[in-house]
Amino acid sequence: MTVPGPPPSPAGTPRRPVAVPDPDEPREPDGLSRLIAELSDWLAPAGALVACLHGLDSRACQAIHIRHPERKLRFALYGHEPVALYRSAEYLREAGGKGTTFCWPLREGLAHEDAQLSLVLFAVSQLPASDRLRYLSDLLRRTRPGGSLLLAEHAAPSSPRWQGFPQRGVGPSGREATREALSDTTISTLVSEAGWQGAELLCRDSRLTVHGAFA
Repeated sequence: MTVPGPPPSPAGTPRRPVAVPDPDEPREPDGLSRLIAELSDWLAPAGALVACLHGLDSRACQAIHIRHPERKLRFALYGHEPVALYRSAEYLREAGGKGTTFCWPLREGLAHEDAQLSLVLFAVSQLPASDRLRYLSDLLRRTRPGGSLLLAEHAAPSSPRWQGFPQRGVGPSGREATREALSDTTISTLVSEAGWQGAELLCRDSRLTVHGAFA
């Protein structure tokens, strides 16, 4: 399969991001990125493709590469915002990544094949409810047998009396707009109905929840 390159930039958007660091996008890995990088010790072997659907940035992918530069991992990045998406790819290049990296708007669907590790980071809640199962099912089809899924989302209050509580500042930059928070049960059901196996809640705190599953 020929890996597609970056799609045409929207009008007024540069194809390559400006190399000036954005003070609102710190490069130091956040707690979630460090956790994912540690899990990559056994989930992302040498030469593997890591697919990342993210609603914020690819700091987790950068943390994975910094932890395992000798593995020459490849990355496929997807996002909702073109500028943030291209900035993510730039951050990854600045980390010294030598593997193939391409980025693609999430609204255009998925374009990679044979991923070993699939990351879905604060992206499901930003998809229309009618598209969530389709994207997770397609992601499974593009993950090699035995590959894994790590899915992080905003933590929803366990009591239905607090379901309307706004979920702000959950992302690494601390400036994310209010997003829908999905319950752990909703996430587990989505992952299982998409065909992933062994869906399990790996960790949860007051700000985020992390689920894992296998292809």
